[in-house]
Amino acid sequence: MTVTQTDTKLAASTALPSDWYRTPALYELERRAIFSKEWLLITHKCRFEKPGDYHQFEVAGFPFFLIMDRQRTIRGFHNVCRHRAYPVIRPDAPKSGTKSILSCYYHGGLHQPILESV
Repeated sequence: MTVTQTDTKLAASTALPSDWYRTPALYELERRAIFSKEWLLITHKCRFEKPGDYHQFEVAGFPFFLIMDRQRTIRGFHNVCRHRAYPVIRPDAPKSGTKSILSCYYHGGLHQPILESV
């Protein structure tokens, strides 16, 4: 047996099964296990200049946004109204901007008048 044959057999025996790379169920498992429980670097605080500045993101299907409150603390929220599951920041809105009030566009519910104390 040559070195090349040994390397090929070793690689074949230690690789993950090919369906692990394309199975929707495994993707969902990894999405929940990795992206919803671990810290991820998203942006830098220098992108927030004044209270109300926000930036929208979506990671592994989870829509969320970061926004600077009046105390200049950067806060993160799921981009979903708890009442009707409607986006707080509309999908057609700019990915970055400034808001003075967070409210649900479906029923007008006020989430935080920017953003007193969350």
